Amino acid sequence: MTTWNSDPLIYLTRSGTLDDPFVQISESFKIINSKIVLTEIPDPINRVLVTNFIETNSSAPAQGYFQTDYYNGILTFNSTDEGTIVNISYWGKGVTFYPYKRVWTQETNGEVVQTLEDLVDDTISLLDFQIGLIYGTRW
Repeated sequence: MTTWNSDPLIYLTRSGTLDDPFVQISESFKIINSKIVLTEIPDPINRVLVTNFIETNSSAPAQGYFQTDYYNGILTFNSTDEGTIVNISYWGKGVTFYPYKRVWTQETNGEVVQTLEDLVDDTISLLDFQIGLIYGTRW
């Protein structure tokens, strides 16, 4: 039987077993727009630790607190913590890869005005034009 995978996301995850353990990760980030995107998806059982901050379940954390989206690996902080560089440790379960048409590269007031797909397509067109000028041909 043929199986059709219509999910545009690719998941590269560890099982957390002895043969396929989660990986301990320590990293530092600057809080920008009250958010930090972790390098990997964190394990919710072992929790995320942020030096000098306390984890909360609130989607609008108070100053000195943070909320963790364990599905997407995103930390949310209070706007008063903006610009703070924090040290984070957690157990990484793996990553989720998104197609380039779903990754934004520019936004204005929360509206996406350019995606990675747009940027790549524009760059290829520009290179094609420049090569055509140099060699007198087009690809």
